[in-house]
Amino acid sequence: MECVLDWKFCQVFGDRNPPEEIAPADIISAIKFDDTGNFIAAGDKGGRVVIFERVSPTGSTPRTRMPVSARHVEYQFLTEFQSHESEFDYLRSLEIDEKINTIKWLKRINNSHMLITTNDKTIKLWKVYEKKVKQSFISSDDLRINLWNLEITNQSFNIVDIKPENMDDLNEVITTCEMHPSHCHHFIYSTSRGQIRLADMRAAALCDKQAKTFYEEEDPSQRTFFSDILAQISDVRFSPCGRYILSRDYLTLKVWDINMENRPLKTIPVHEHLRSKLVHLYEKDFIFDKFECCFSPDSQFLLTGSYGNNFHIFDNAGRVDTCIEASRVMPKKRTTKGTAKAAVPTRPGVAPLKAGLKKPHEEENNMDFAKKVLHLSWHPHQNIIAVGALSNLFIYASI
Repeated sequence: MECVLDWKFCQVFGDRNPPEEIAPADIISAIKFDDTGNFIAAGDKGGRVVIFERVSPTGSTPRTRMPVSARHVEYQFLTEFQSHESEFDYLRSLEIDEKINTIKWLKRINNSHMLITTNDKTIKLWKVYEKKVKQSFISSDDLRINLWNLEITNQSFNIVDIKPENMDDLNEVITTCEMHPSHCHHFIYSTSRGQIRLADMRAAALCDKQAKTFYEEEDPSQRTFFSDILAQISDVRFSPCGRYILSRDYLTLKVWDINMENRPLKTIPVHEHLRSKLVHLYEKDFIFDKFECCFSPDSQFLLTGSYGNNFHIFDNAGRVDTCIEASRVMPKKRTTKGTAKAAVPTRPGVAPLKAGLKKPHEEENNMDFAKKVLHLSWHPHQNIIAVGALSNLFIYASI
């Protein structure tokens, strides 16, 4: 049975200016729901963070302790603050942009709300409501992953270090990382060589040597000038149950089983129709765009972005691709049904994962590469998604 959701447009926050009039500082660079789904935080290239709060049909909010109807999807502006300012690194003669790269909410306890924001250099912990907490978190740059304690702001513990003794020997960098949803000692990180590594902090103090590596070898006869660029992973996410890993590179989505390292369970083509345009994309630097991805709360659907302000929702059976254009005026939706090439046996109660999708020919023509959906987030419990397109935040629901 094919699994399809019927999505409806709910809200949009942002200006109505045409793309050429939008200031670069206003472009959204990070989106994240909190663990309740009642709050959305959006960061932009200007270093600002805006928080939206869900409301019920009667106007009550989660802070009033009134239940919010599952079928009512409406958010309102709560607060805005300047998280980061531009800096200058005098040791390296390098300017550090204020752009928000990542937003993470801490798990809510009582009435407290805390979130972490980062740019290229500085990690900041913000208190939306006052609270004293004990939790830890990880952060990454190109060469290292550090473990932090929220109560100690001037030092961290290095858990991954891939910096070679001679920088001329550097052949990869870290692209992203994420903690396991339920096991605090497990985390994953990805590299520019297309590898995903699952590490266990119980095994050793420095986890880069003992990590389990997920990697699919490329056929040497198929290698091209673009192979190394296309292999770079822009995002990795655990499934809510922690059994699967979702990764996004420039052309594809891949689903991995944590017990099988040598190949993914499924590879879904997202930008296969762009292979003929790789030279143009390379010359214009579009080939280096970093698209995010995520699972639905039940792991039955996969979400990622594309060009033309489009985003894709794939069912995990590999048969249906719902492509929606983020737009203020009658958003366009296309549902494409493909034929699965092969099924991978799974445990009872786990949906089959299959491969192979046909892409619509319309996407190949008149593609606007300046308009793109790079950042997105799925509500932790319901079929509600938040999507960033230029300076606008769109909210869609299927309930």
